[in-house]
Amino acid sequence: MENQTATPLTCADCRTSSPNFFTRYRSFLLSRDTLLTFANVTLLLTGCIVSLLGVPGVGKWLYLAAAIIGGLPLFLFAAKGLFLRGDITAGVMASTATIAAIVVGEYAAAALVIFMMSVGEWLENFTIARADRALNDLSRLVPAQVMVRRSGQEQIIPLEQVVLGDTVLARTGECIGVDGAVTSGSASVNQAAITGESMPVEKKTGDDVFAGTLNEAGLLEIRVTRLGEQTTLGQIVRLVKDAQSHQAPVQRIANRYAKVLVPITFSIAIAVYFLTGNVLRAVTVLVVVCP
Repeated sequence: MENQTATPLTCADCRTSSPNFFTRYRSFLLSRDTLLTFANVTLLLTGCIVSLLGVPGVGKWLYLAAAIIGGLPLFLFAAKGLFLRGDITAGVMASTATIAAIVVGEYAAAALVIFMMSVGEWLENFTIARADRALNDLSRLVPAQVMVRRSGQEQIIPLEQVVLGDTVLARTGECIGVDGAVTSGSASVNQAAITGESMPVEKKTGDDVFAGTLNEAGLLEIRVTRLGEQTTLGQIVRLVKDAQSHQAPVQRIANRYAKVLVPITFSIAIAVYFLTGNVLRAVTVLVVVCP
């Protein structure tokens, strides 16, 4: 391979400006669940406004549309979990309460239950989308190619071809692609993505550097000690992915108690119906417990 000392590497990904909110989350904002949640909120608010303006008949049908359109994903998810896996979750109770409210003509209550469930689900999915975006941003911090010194020659090679013990060169404006120890040179390194430090850190011989950090000024020769998933950045990405694939403790607790709360709530609703003979009161029990 030719000597390429005169060809400095640039890290375009480290220097690009952040895209706007819609661009960053375009696929999420245009997803089916987001559009249905938006439709539910829009129809519910419109129905409320129309009813306050003295046209309750139109508002009633808007509430019904809000409940059905916004509740469709919840109904399907709850039914699938109940009949295929035997899962008794809060979604089962919310679906039952919504359907019961529609049957007795309480369309506004049905739409409100769906509003609470769908917005809560949307916020959870948005958090997941943000985590996914953060992972993508982190992965873009690592350059596809690095400059190494082998047999006295400087060569630009793909990052995948770097091996432990190689000497990697990082020049001004370049992202560092490996974890390693500085063997020569000094530089001002921005390592906010790894350590959160807002100010660049001066690196000199003997200091450690991390993949995904930016050499803002100077020249470093780095002896490679960790690559790929073994780097500090790689471990951060792995931890985030592990966190996404497991339920949080509070979520596990909520699911466990839902299996008890849902049957109890149904029992109370049935008891209320037999004691009062009023189906509306029984539905009210389901609606009130949903939040």
